[in-house]
Amino acid sequence: MVSSTSRRSPQNIEPCVSEAIRQGVLKRRDHLKLTTALLSSQLSAEDRQQINQVFDLVRTGHIHLVD
Repeated sequence: MVSSTSRRSPQNIEPCVSEAIRQGVLKRRDHLKLTTALLSSQLSAEDRQQINQVFDLVRTGHIHLVD
């Protein structure tokens, strides 16, 4: 399953990021998707920045992880 997540194109990151910021909630599945994408060397600097923004909001408690 993880391998199929890592093969998804970076364009799939934007809806996940914007939804997490808008709702204040990040699903574990989306967290895995963003983590896998972040570890990928195929991301643009803008995509990396957006993912890091989401993770910063998780760390500060503005976005909550849910199952």
